[in-house]
Amino acid sequence: MVAGTNVGVTAAQCYPQSAMSSDYRLVFDANDLSVLAGATITAISSVLRDAGFSANGPGFRNDNVELRTDHPVSVNGLPFIGLAVDHAGLQCDIFGWETLENGTFIPILQQRNVTLISRADCQARVSSLGANITATDTCVEGDVISEGDIGNPIRCNGDIVGVASWTTGGNCQGVSPVSIFTASINFFT
Repeated sequence: MVAGTNVGVTAAQCYPQSAMSSDYRLVFDANDLSVLAGATITAISSVLRDAGFSANGPGFRNDNVELRTDHPVSVNGLPFIGLAVDHAGLQCDIFGWETLENGTFIPILQQRNVTLISRADCQARVSSLGANITATDTCVEGDVISEGDIGNPIRCNGDIVGVASWTTGGNCQGVSPVSIFTASINFFT
Protein backbone atom coordinates (compact mmCIF):
# COMPACT_ATOMS: atom_id res chain seq x y z
CA MET A 1 0.00 0.00 0.00
CA VAL A 2 1.37 3.41 -0.94
CA ALA A 3 1.36 5.81 1.99
CA GLY A 4 3.39 8.71 0.62
CA THR A 5 5.53 9.74 -2.33
CA ASN A 6 8.41 7.67 -0.95
CA VAL A 7 6.69 5.37 1.54
CA GLY A 8 4.83 2.07 1.31
CA VAL A 9 3.15 0.25 4.18
CA THR A 10 2.28 -3.41 4.47
CA ALA A 11 1.75 -6.01 7.19
CA ALA A 12 4.90 -6.82 9.17
CA GLN A 13 4.19 -10.52 8.78
CA CYS A 14 4.69 -10.03 4.99
CA TYR A 15 8.22 -8.73 5.46
CA PRO A 16 10.42 -11.28 7.25
CA GLN A 17 12.68 -9.92 10.01
CA SER A 18 15.69 -11.42 8.22
CA ALA A 19 14.79 -9.90 4.83
CA MET A 20 17.16 -7.43 3.23
CA SER A 21 15.60 -4.29 1.77
CA SER A 22 17.50 -5.09 -1.46
CA ASP A 23 15.38 -8.27 -1.80
CA TYR A 24 12.18 -6.26 -2.42
CA ARG A 25 10.90 -3.40 -4.59
CA LEU A 26 7.99 -0.98 -4.31
CA VAL A 27 5.68 -0.83 -7.32
CA PHE A 28 3.69 2.39 -7.78
CA ASP A 29 0.72 2.98 -10.12
CA ALA A 30 0.10 -0.63 -11.17
CA ASN A 31 -3.31 -2.30 -11.26
CA ASP A 32 -2.15 -5.34 -13.22
CA LEU A 33 1.07 -6.96 -12.03
CA SER A 34 1.42 -8.92 -15.28
CA VAL A 35 1.72 -5.64 -17.25
CA LEU A 36 4.02 -3.18 -15.52
CA ALA A 37 4.25 -0.72 -18.41
CA GLY A 38 3.67 2.73 -16.95
CA ALA A 39 4.38 1.60 -13.40
CA THR A 40 7.25 2.98 -11.35
CA ILE A 41 9.39 0.32 -9.68
CA THR A 42 11.88 1.52 -7.09
CA ALA A 43 14.32 0.05 -4.58
CA ILE A 44 13.60 0.09 -0.84
CA SER A 45 16.21 2.10 1.06
CA SER A 46 15.02 1.55 4.62
CA VAL A 47 12.55 -0.53 6.61
CA LEU A 48 10.82 0.44 9.85
CA ARG A 49 9.01 -2.39 11.61
CA ASP A 50 6.60 -1.39 14.37
CA ALA A 51 8.50 -2.09 17.61
CA GLY A 52 5.33 -3.55 19.14
CA PHE A 53 4.82 -6.14 16.37
CA SER A 54 4.16 -9.63 17.66
CA ALA A 55 3.51 -12.71 15.55
CA ASN A 56 2.63 -14.65 18.69
CA GLY A 57 -1.06 -15.30 18.17
CA PRO A 58 -3.79 -15.53 18.08
CA GLY A 59 -3.83 -12.41 15.94
CA PHE A 60 -0.93 -10.08 15.28
CA ARG A 61 -0.12 -7.01 17.40
CA ASN A 62 0.98 -3.84 15.56
CA ASP A 63 1.19 -5.73 12.28
CA ASN A 64 2.73 -3.07 10.05
CA VAL A 65 6.03 -2.16 8.45
CA GLU A 66 7.03 1.02 6.62
CA LEU A 67 9.13 0.65 3.46
CA ARG A 68 10.94 3.82 2.28
CA THR A 69 12.63 4.78 -0.98
CA ASP A 70 15.50 7.26 -1.31
CA HIS A 71 13.65 9.52 -3.73
CA PRO A 72 10.04 10.70 -3.99
CA VAL A 73 7.96 9.02 -6.67
CA SER A 74 5.15 10.68 -8.62
CA VAL A 75 1.98 8.82 -7.59
CA ASN A 76 -1.49 9.25 -9.08
CA GLY A 77 -4.32 9.82 -6.57
CA LEU A 78 -2.38 9.46 -3.32
CA PRO A 79 -4.81 8.57 -0.49
CA PHE A 80 -4.81 10.10 2.98
CA ILE A 81 -3.72 7.79 5.80
CA GLY A 82 -6.38 7.91 8.51
CA LEU A 83 -7.01 6.49 11.94
CA ALA A 84 -8.50 3.07 12.61
CA VAL A 85 -12.30 3.17 12.40
CA ASP A 86 -14.82 1.90 14.96
CA HIS A 87 -18.10 2.57 13.18
CA ALA A 88 -20.46 -0.41 12.92
CA GLY A 89 -22.31 -0.56 9.63
CA LEU A 90 -19.92 1.72 7.72
CA GLN A 91 -19.31 0.54 4.15
CA CYS A 92 -15.63 0.44 3.16
CA ASP A 93 -13.53 -1.03 0.34
CA ILE A 94 -10.67 -3.49 0.50
CA PHE A 95 -8.14 -3.95 -2.29
CA GLY A 96 -5.68 -6.66 -3.22
CA TRP A 97 -4.33 -9.18 -5.64
CA GLU A 98 -5.92 -12.52 -5.06
CA THR A 99 -4.64 -16.07 -4.89
CA LEU A 100 -7.38 -18.62 -5.50
CA GLU A 101 -7.77 -21.80 -3.41
CA ASN A 102 -6.10 -23.80 -6.19
CA GLY A 103 -3.01 -21.54 -5.96
CA THR A 104 -3.71 -19.51 -9.10
CA PHE A 105 -2.53 -15.90 -8.68
CA ILE A 106 -4.82 -13.20 -10.14
CA PRO A 107 -2.50 -10.28 -11.11
CA ILE A 108 -5.30 -7.71 -11.58
CA LEU A 109 -6.10 -5.52 -8.58
CA GLN A 110 -9.44 -6.51 -7.01
CA GLN A 111 -11.82 -4.30 -5.01
CA ARG A 112 -14.52 -5.50 -2.63
CA ASN A 113 -17.09 -3.62 -0.55
CA VAL A 114 -17.22 -4.66 3.12
CA THR A 115 -19.17 -3.74 6.25
CA LEU A 116 -17.48 -2.74 9.50
CA ILE A 117 -18.48 -4.08 12.90
CA SER A 118 -17.74 -2.42 16.24
CA ARG A 119 -14.57 -3.25 18.15
CA ALA A 120 -16.76 -4.42 21.05
CA ASP A 121 -18.58 -6.92 18.79
CA CYS A 122 -15.25 -7.95 17.26
CA GLN A 123 -13.70 -8.50 20.71
CA ALA A 124 -16.69 -10.59 21.77
CA ARG A 125 -16.18 -12.79 18.70
CA VAL A 126 -12.42 -13.33 19.13
CA SER A 127 -12.12 -13.50 22.93
CA SER A 128 -12.71 -17.26 22.96
CA LEU A 129 -9.59 -17.56 20.77
CA GLY A 130 -7.54 -15.61 23.31
CA ALA A 131 -7.13 -12.64 20.95
CA ASN A 132 -7.49 -8.96 21.85
CA ILE A 133 -8.78 -6.12 19.71
CA THR A 134 -7.17 -2.72 20.29
CA ALA A 135 -7.79 0.89 19.27
CA THR A 136 -5.50 0.36 16.26
CA ASP A 137 -7.78 -2.33 14.81
CA THR A 138 -10.59 -1.92 12.29
CA CYS A 139 -12.93 -4.93 12.20
CA VAL A 140 -14.87 -6.19 9.20
CA GLU A 141 -17.85 -8.55 9.11
CA GLY A 142 -16.97 -11.95 7.64
CA ASP A 143 -13.94 -13.80 6.39
CA VAL A 144 -12.86 -11.26 3.75
CA ILE A 145 -9.08 -11.70 3.95
CA SER A 146 -7.95 -14.46 1.62
CA GLU A 147 -4.59 -15.91 0.63
CA GLY A 148 -2.46 -13.08 -0.75
CA ASP A 149 -4.50 -10.30 0.89
CA ILE A 150 -2.34 -9.80 4.01
CA GLY A 151 -0.90 -6.29 3.95
CA ASN A 152 -3.46 -4.93 1.49
CA PRO A 153 -5.39 -1.74 2.38
CA ILE A 154 -8.88 -0.98 3.59
CA ARG A 155 -10.32 2.41 2.57
CA CYS A 156 -13.19 4.10 4.42
CA ASN A 157 -14.58 7.48 3.32
CA GLY A 158 -11.58 7.95 1.02
CA ASP A 159 -8.95 7.35 3.75
CA ILE A 160 -6.70 4.30 4.08
CA VAL A 161 -7.39 3.17 7.66
CA GLY A 162 -5.34 -0.02 7.85
CA VAL A 163 -3.81 -3.08 6.25
CA ALA A 164 -5.19 -6.62 6.24
CA SER A 165 -3.74 -8.49 9.21
CA TRP A 166 -5.70 -11.62 10.17
CA THR A 167 -9.06 -13.34 10.08
CA THR A 168 -10.88 -15.91 12.17
CA GLY A 169 -11.54 -17.72 8.91
CA GLY A 170 -14.78 -19.61 8.51
CA ASN A 171 -16.72 -20.70 11.56
CA CYS A 172 -13.50 -21.25 13.56
CA GLN A 173 -14.17 -22.84 16.95
CA GLY A 174 -17.72 -21.51 16.89
CA VAL A 175 -16.51 -17.93 16.25
CA SER A 176 -18.62 -15.87 13.87
CA PRO A 177 -16.19 -14.84 11.05
CA VAL A 178 -14.43 -11.49 11.36
CA SER A 179 -11.40 -9.93 9.63
CA ILE A 180 -9.00 -7.53 11.32
CA PHE A 181 -7.12 -4.65 9.69
CA THR A 182 -4.28 -2.96 11.62
CA ALA A 183 -3.87 0.82 11.41
CA SER A 184 -0.63 2.28 10.07
CA ILE A 185 -1.25 5.85 11.23
CA ASN A 186 1.36 5.54 13.99
CA PHE A 187 4.07 5.91 11.34
CA PHE A 188 2.71 9.26 10.19
CA THR A 189 2.04 11.12 13.43
